[in-house]
Amino acid sequence: MTPSEEYSVEKITDMFMHGIDCSQVIAAAYSDRLGMDEKELMRMTSAFGGGMLRGETCGAVIAAFILLGLKYGHDHEDDVDGKTEIYKKMALFREQYSKKYDSEVCRELLGADLSDPEGMAKIQEENRMMTLCPVIVKDTIDILEDLL
Repeated sequence: MTPSEEYSVEKITDMFMHGIDCSQVIAAAYSDRLGMDEKELMRMTSAFGGGMLRGETCGAVIAAFILLGLKYGHDHEDDVDGKTEIYKKMALFREQYSKKYDSEVCRELLGADLSDPEGMAKIQEENRMMTLCPVIVKDTIDILEDLL
C-alpha cells in the first residue's frame, strides 16, 4: 500500500487528535520509502507544526522539503548536479502544491494567526486545524507520491 492509499484524511485527523502534527504525519508516511526510522523522522519534524507555532511556513511543506532533501539533496562541496536536482524537485513540489493552495504560510492557509490568542480562538472556533489541516497534509502526501 502506498502512503497515498494508506493515509486518508480520516487517519490523518485521528493522528492529529492524538497529538501528531502535520509535519510528523508526512515524515511517518514516507519513512519506509526512504528506508529511515519512523520515530527518528517524527522527532526530526516535531518542531514544525503550526508553522513552528508562529504561523510561518506550513509544517507539511517543511516536512516535504526535508524528505525531498533526504532523498535528493546534495551533501558535499561543489555538487552542482545534486543542488540542481533538489531545486528541481522543490520546484515540482511547489508547482503541484500551488495548484491547490495560494500560500505555503500557515496563518494564510488557516485564515488567522495561531500565535495570536485571538487568531487561535478563531481557528479553534472554526475547527480549522481538524478540518483544513488534514486535507492539506493528505494533498502533500499525494504530491510527494510521485516525487519520492
